Amino acid sequence: MGNQEMHPLLISIANIKASVRMKASSHAFTLVGYLPIPKFPDDYSADLKAALIGHLFHFCIKKITRKLQAAMVNPVEMSDGDGHICSVVTPLVSHIADWPEQRMISCVAASASPISLAKATEFGDSTQHPRRTRTSTLQLIESLCAVHHPWAQLDSFIHASKKIDLLGVHQPYWCDWGIAAGANPALVGPFTLDPDWGAADPLLFLTPDALHAWHKFFFNHVIKWIMNIIGVKELDYHLSIQQHHIGTRSWPNGISKLKQLTG
Repeated sequence: MGNQEMHPLLISIANIKASVRMKASSHAFTLVGYLPIPKFPDDYSADLKAALIGHLFHFCIKKITRKLQAAMVNPVEMSDGDGHICSVVTPLVSHIADWPEQRMISCVAASASPISLAKATEFGDSTQHPRRTRTSTLQLIESLCAVHHPWAQLDSFIHASKKIDLLGVHQPYWCDWGIAAGANPALVGPFTLDPDWGAADPLLFLTPDALHAWHKFFFNHVIKWIMNIIGVKELDYHLSIQQHHIGTRSWPNGISKLKQLTG
């Protein structure tokens, strides 16, 4: 496709064992679409670019998942592995994303947390900050829309959004995903007495990308901290004399000279 760039969107179901899902040969993930990666003129501000990218991201995912969102409101009949016909709903259980994507999914600015009301300057402090729920985010967006039209007054809408740590997106793809978004009340009873059951909430469905959130964090940060504390030679020495165990990787030459680690 020439020099065009796109981001693949994969989907799976939650009742597959993790050990099976993570094997490429199991084909547990299905490609459902490609998300465009837009480019903008240089004179566009960083805030405007981020907001427009966020708008496009949420619009595309909402379009791709529209039938899944509809099935959450009105259950559909599907057959299970034994051939039985079941009435099925499709809650959004997990959206695996790295840190920048999590912020975009939660519709928050780069200086804010996608799951709490903490700002970047407060990360790591001893305060337990309030959770960032779908209700709190949607209420903030609604209050902004009451003052600034999200399209006719785009610049002022984005500027006002940034002041309260939002991205400038007014229609998250998850805002209508769930029974609370307008299902027939008669359908709530069979599942739960809670009318908010199944309402997609980034606080609950956001799942860290293991490569970036754990693997790279350990290698790029924790290991470097240890090297600075005890020294490179000392770390390599301790690892090299570790007793070998079947099924566990050994490091006879240490790890300081490794160029790349895989899962």
